[in-house]
Amino acid sequence: MHNSKSSIQQNEQSIQTMSPIPDRVIREKERRYLTGVSNTTWWRLEKAGLAPKGFKLGAAAKGWTLNSIEEWIKSRKEGQPW
Repeated sequence: MHNSKSSIQQNEQSIQTMSPIPDRVIREKERRYLTGVSNTTWWRLEKAGLAPKGFKLGAAAKGWTLNSIEEWIKSRKEGQPW
């Protein structure tokens, strides 16, 4: 039988050193849901440098990192321009 106290300490250390959940890519539908901004308005904001630009995922697919969208939402709540 092993020492359960040292096992618990090892588990606590493992949890503390785990990296955060990695960023993920979201598509247009989720971006629109999260921001409440229509596709056309978002396109205009991107062109003006007021919103994070998406990137091509394929011939007709576009994506954004969830982190960039969350940061944009936070900046809008704080009244800061992107």
